[in-house]
Parts: sequence; C-alpha cells; structure tokens
Amino acid sequence: MLCLVSITISAQTICYVSPDGDDSSGNSWATAFRTISNGVSHATGVTNTVLVSNGIYTISTPIVISSAITVTSLNGRAWTSVNGGGTSKCLQINHSNAVVDGFTISNGCTETTDYNSSGGGVRLSRGLLRNCEVSRNTANRYGGGICFDETSTNAMALDCLIANNQTTQTVTYSFGGGVYLQGNGSIVSGCTIQGNSCLIRGGGVFVSRGQALLIDRCVISNNTASSSYGGGIHFDGTWSLVSATASYCTVVNNIGAGVKFDYGAPATVENSTIARNTRGVYFTGTTNFVALAKNCIVNENSNATDVCGGIYFSQGGTAQNCQIVSNYSTFDGGGVYMSKGGRLLNCLVAYNTALPSSSRYGGGVLMHTMTQDNGSAVSACTIVSNVAYRGGGMCFTLSTNTNFVVNCIIASNTASNAGNDFYDASSQSSNAFCYSCINIGTLATDKNNITNREPLFVGSAVGNFRLQSASPCIDAGINEAWMNGALDLDGRPRWDRFRGQVDMGAYEHLSEGTLFMMR
Repeated sequence: MLCLVSITISAQTICYVSPDGDDSSGNSWATAFRTISNGVSHATGVTNTVLVSNGIYTISTPIVISSAITVTSLNGRAWTSVNGGGTSKCLQINHSNAVVDGFTISNGCTETTDYNSSGGGVRLSRGLLRNCEVSRNTANRYGGGICFDETSTNAMALDCLIANNQTTQTVTYSFGGGVYLQGNGSIVSGCTIQGNSCLIRGGGVFVSRGQALLIDRCVISNNTASSSYGGGIHFDGTWSLVSATASYCTVVNNIGAGVKFDYGAPATVENSTIARNTRGVYFTGTTNFVALAKNCIVNENSNATDVCGGIYFSQGGTAQNCQIVSNYSTFDGGGVYMSKGGRLLNCLVAYNTALPSSSRYGGGVLMHTMTQDNGSAVSACTIVSNVAYRGGGMCFTLSTNTNFVVNCIIASNTASNAGNDFYDASSQSSNAFCYSCINIGTLATDKNNITNREPLFVGSAVGNFRLQSASPCIDAGINEAWMNGALDLDGRPRWDRFRGQVDMGAYEHLSEGTLFMMR
C-alpha cells in the first residue's frame, strides 16, 4: 500500500542584498538593498535570512548583527567580500542564533589604544561565523583577525581561513595576531590559521580569560610572535583562565614556540602534531603540573638562538605520552630541557640533537636545578639515539633531588666528547636513577637499576623501540600512582592485571598468548 503524507514546509523570508539592486525593499534581486548593513537592519520579524550577491562591499562602520538571523553569501567567500577600507572593523556578531556564512572579511582596522581596539576583522560575542576567510585585518591590541569577547558565550568560528592578520601595539598588549580566544565555551574548529603575526604573544591564537575554551581540528601554521612566546598557540594563565584545550591540531612552521603555556596556564594540548617551530612546547610559570601536553608528536622543531628545540619546562607542566623526535638546538637540551620542575611521563625521546661540535649538553634530556619534591621528573620514558657534545641521552646540571629518573630506558645515544647515554655535571647521578636501564657504572646499587645489559629493542635500526620478549626491562619497573588508568604509547594499560608490574620504558611488552577480554 502506498501511503501519501502531506508535509507542510514553512518557507523562510529572504532579504536580498546586491550591488545591482535599486535599494528599495530587499524583497527581490531587482529591489535588493545595496549594503549588507541595510539588509541586516531590515531583517526583522519573519525575515530570518539575508542573502548577499557577489561583490565587494566596502564599509565605513562595522556591520552589527544582534538578532537571530543568518547572513549568507550567494556563491561563497571567493565571490563576496566585506572590506573595512583600512579604517573600520568589519563585523560584530552578538546573538546566540546569529549565523554569518561564506564571506571574505578583509582590510578591517581598529586603531584606538583601549580594549575596543580588538578584533580588526570580526568581534564575536555570540553566534556562529562559518566558511569565511578573515584576512589582512589589523587590530591595535587583541585579535587582528577575530576577537572573542570576554563575555562571549558559546560563540564559534567554524571552517574558516584566518590568514595574514596582525596586531600592532608595540608596548604591552599585542596579543593574538589571528585569533584572541576568551569567554565561556568559545570554540575555534576546523579552521586554517596561517601567516598571522603579533609583536608579543600568540601569533596564531592567544587564549585567556574564560573556561571550556576549545581549539579543535585546526591547522595553525606560519604565524609569528616574539621568540619567547607562542608563535602558534599561546595559553596565558595570568588573566582568569579556568580551562582551555587544543585538540587534534597541526601546529607547524611558526616563529616562536608552537605551543606555549604561560604562568602555569590550566590548559591542555592533546592528540596534536607540533612540528618545525622555533621551539615545540614551552611551559613556564608555577610549579604545578596542570598545563599538559598529551598524546602529541613534537618533532623537527629547531632553535638556533636559545636552549631546547623540543619541550622546555620552566618550573612546571607535564608532557605525557608524547613522541619527542628529531628536534634540534644549537644550545643545550635538543629534545627536552627541564629547569626547576616539570614532569615527563611515558614519552619517547629519540633522534634529538644539541649541537655536538660546540660544547652543548643533553641531546635527549637536560635537567637543570631540579628541586621539586613531589614525584619523579622523568618516568617511563625511552630515551634513545640522541646526540650532544656531552650527555647524548641525558645530562644533569645542578640537579639536587633524588629519584628523578624512574622506569626509564636510556640507550644507544652518542656524545662527541663524554657521556654517550649520561653525563653528570652535578654529582647527583648516584641517587637520581631507580628502576631504570642505563649502561653506566656509577649508579646506586640499591635502586634496582639495570646497568650491564642491553634493553633489547625489537628494531632500533628502524625506530622500533618496543621490547623483545627476552628484554631484561620487562616487569622490571615499579608501579607509580600516575600509572593507574594510564596507557603506554601503543594504547595498552601500564598496569598489567595479570603480571602486576610495569615494564621499563614507554612501551609495555605484549606477551605472546596475551588474553584480551571484551565486554
């Protein structure tokens, strides 16, 4: 039996905008308004869509959208532009159900020196900016391309190109060349953020003031900030930041750190690739560990002017389940530099270099003035095939606490002068290592270290640093509190319910005949 169902569709009322309209009513293309602002101001009552035809719409005052309407281009951002003329901010969006879709937003400018000098292209308080190109805009202080308001609630920039924007204030407040992200639940998702610049912090994205802030599935590349700050992403902990996350992002080729956590920012970067930046990840601030890089690939970062190419800890921060590979520094700490704090958990540190021809120390990890007393600094890491002048794998300088290095494998590293796997410039090595595999004879005899046997990797020549079944490192570690519920680099539980004891290094060995129980 064929059953016919009657469906009633409520048609949207459209307000038309076109350079070729007669600017009378906006009810058709013939009567279309000639400016987007005029179309927006007439989109009231039953009218909920402003449809904009091809053209370049040059403005002298911002287009303000503060009602539940959709403003969309007819043929996409390649054909429809809003141009600030170098004198005006382009767009302000301030309604939770407002949508702006499919425009190129360019040449916007804010030149005042107060907080209102933010968001050269777009000021976003609420609503959705989608499928837009935000390019070649300038703000004096915050957010050359887009500035989310401090009071923003669930505002979102989705699938946008944010490129070649800048902030220009030279004294204190040049933050967020591409995006200044703040508010409550503000999101930047699926965006390409490239070629932006600021004079201080956050060439691509500056994150501060707010909670549940999210940067998701973005490519953040070729942005520029001061070398001491975040060229790609800068999380700032000084201005009431409660929580923020960057997830599944690609952060590459930025000048400045790929990701910086400043002042102990309570933020996380996870499941991301951070590569070919001046420095990979930079933790600074307080001695807490809330700033977190997790499940990230940190590779091919290169620092020619300061210490550390890969991950730099200054006092605090945690890197967990990261692959820190093929980073370079012309100074100390090719892969990791730890100063006065920080935690490195379950990471692979391999193929990093601290310039071996110029008295540089710590190709893999350099630990300097480590005084924390709340847990091991380096745990369950595999540190292999790194190069330096001294301490190819690891070097201590002025390190003072005991039991810093636990459950680690340090092997097959190279030093051009002294200490292939380890060099001690602090006279602390006898107490620093426990439950670790490292071929040096000066370790304390009561710390359960393996000092006279190779770890037996599956295939170190091809970068496979998992353990063979005959490895002495299997079941030779010590269970630590952070391992409860934690996974190794292959996604396996660190605590084996059958054997009950962890392996040394970043990979748990999967024995033949291991039984997996599925529920």
